[in-house]
Amino acid sequence: MKTRKTIALLLAMGALVGCSVNPTPAVSSTTSEESSSQEIMKYRNPLIYADCPDPSAVRDGNSIYIFGTAGRVYKIDDFEFGPYQLPDVLRSEAWGASAANIWAPDVYKIGDTWNYYYSNSVWGGEDTAGIGVMTSTSLDGPWIDRGKIFTSDEIGVYNSIDPVVIEDNGHIYMAWGSFRGIFIIELNEDGTALKNPATAKDDKVLIAGIVGGWNGGTYEGSYIRKIGEYFYYFGSQGTCCAGANSSYHVKVARSKSIFGPYVDSKGVDMLGENRGELVVKGDQNVAGPGHMSLIEDDNHDWWMFYHGYDKSNPAAGRLVFMDKLLWDDNGFPYTVSRRPSFDKDNKVPYFNQ
Repeated sequence: MKTRKTIALLLAMGALVGCSVNPTPAVSSTTSEESSSQEIMKYRNPLIYADCPDPSAVRDGNSIYIFGTAGRVYKIDDFEFGPYQLPDVLRSEAWGASAANIWAPDVYKIGDTWNYYYSNSVWGGEDTAGIGVMTSTSLDGPWIDRGKIFTSDEIGVYNSIDPVVIEDNGHIYMAWGSFRGIFIIELNEDGTALKNPATAKDDKVLIAGIVGGWNGGTYEGSYIRKIGEYFYYFGSQGTCCAGANSSYHVKVARSKSIFGPYVDSKGVDMLGENRGELVVKGDQNVAGPGHMSLIEDDNHDWWMFYHGYDKSNPAAGRLVFMDKLLWDDNGFPYTVSRRPSFDKDNKVPYFNQ
């Protein structure tokens, strides 16, 4: 096991060459009957030992891309070699606060085009925050900045950040919001604008949390995916960014309608505080696990990517973790022990060769 000093040195060396270094031992491999003798690689968390908050994971073939705050991008072509860093995604359209940066992107393919949805925000800039979109025919870029979709004042949602995009019956929807209510709205057919800009303030639907002032007992970092007959809503709750004292954790609820109500195993909806089923929370090793996304492998297993702090080295920032989702008797997902798997050998997602 490498020491933290060794990890820091490796990360510094990686920065010099513009790549990320995975400090955990890469990889042991065994054969497995369940995968028809395909090699099963192993990984250890953190998957990326570098600051990459709000990871949005996207699968393209047998590659995984991980997009994070500040335009950061990592790619995994082969778990034997681990993630490597690509050039940052950069804004080119000037709108919103002059000091705003890319926060919490979501990347979604519509037709033949990849749409990169980004929060345009700055600390303390809740009233000027908004959501924009870039497009590309490849996840490797280049990305064309299409500018803003809306700002907080235009849509009537204070602190309009954390977009996630979902399709349903040929329609494109965006959910967004941060600790002041989570809303959903329909986009146009290519997902680059509101479907009905003139009526969007009235058309948006509250699906989680409470409208009003900042409330850490509600949710941000929303993520919605349809799995089987249900739409599953994941939301992060608590403090995201307080290092080893971060209380972030992930809750989940589900609905048969994209508009909700999203309910827990007892039928309680998400329109309030401290609701939903627990997916993952911190422990003695990891603080503040949250702001997650999912990919599906070829065994139809779902894998959750999220950020968290290494409590022994919180100055390293919000690191990227990956854990397989399990399912309880009521059909709700969770991670093993509802904690991050820290410094343990885990099988990687299964992809057909």
